[in-house]
Amino acid sequence: MDQIRIGRFIAQTRKAQNLTQRQLADGLGISDKTVRNHISNVMLKLGVKGRAQAVVELLRLHEIHI
Repeated sequence: MDQIRIGRFIAQTRKAQNLTQRQLADGLGISDKTVRNHISNVMLKLGVKGRAQAVVELLRLHEIHI
């Protein structure tokens, strides 16, 4: 699974279930740090500096939907 797909999955899961980052990590059986790393990698790949910008870019690319 590439970083964008992982980021999209994380974003959609958090949004759909209204989970905190920690709750999402627990539900996926991964560490909170791993979730943070995935999010950081997605932001790097998208060329953005923050999570809000990442969400906007993923929306623009039609990778996530609200």
